Amino acid sequence: KMCDVVTTKGTRVSKWLDEQGIPSEKIFILNGSIDTKVFTINENLVRDIDILFVGNFSKLKGPDRVLQIIKKLILDLNRVNAVFLGTCTMFSEIKKQITDLNLEDFVTLEGYQAITTPYFQRSRILIMPSTSEGLPTAMLEAMACGCVPIVSNVGNIIDEANHGKHAMVIEKWNDIDGFAEAAKKLLLNENYRKQIAINGRKTVVDNYSPKKQSLIVSEILNYLSRRI
Repeated sequence: KMCDVVTTKGTRVSKWLDEQGIPSEKIFILNGSIDTKVFTINENLVRDIDILFVGNFSKLKGPDRVLQIIKKLILDLNRVNAVFLGTCTMFSEIKKQITDLNLEDFVTLEGYQAITTPYFQRSRILIMPSTSEGLPTAMLEAMACGCVPIVSNVGNIIDEANHGKHAMVIEKWNDIDGFAEAAKKLLLNENYRKQIAINGRKTVVDNYSPKKQSLIVSEILNYLSRRI
């Protein structure tokens, strides 16, 4: 309440702040930009990764839930190539679960990777069964690279993850069957997946390019100048 300006990651948080009595005119949605020249579709790379997970290995991000989703997919598709990027408190646990679930031939742990672009460009689907999010940068980076996100409806995700248009949105983060069915639909219909991928890249270019986000910064500066 004492701040001159408040920035948020999306509409749900902005609405909540407004309901708490924060003047709406000083609330700005400023996510930060995605370099869409770096995070772009690379036609020279084969999309040989079916499922990609990117994030901290924590209960919030749900790498264990992604393993359950993959296990279900294998029953129907027989072969799934999955790559996990990241590390954290659950890393050893996830490594053990891969062995316990007999997923060694299907899941590769790549650990922390400073450069994620090639992984997004090689992946068909990004799975994010998070219990909480703002507007995840990894989701926008994936969309910019033509990788379709399947996400839980938390935080501000649906500001850009329009179900069936830019992404696949699952209402509950623990709906393993729902995530698996959405992934199966995309993996079995490449034309459908590609159309969603094209739409996803367009929305990132339209809304999160450096030029677009810089316009919001200009709005903030103009607002502040009027208050001096």
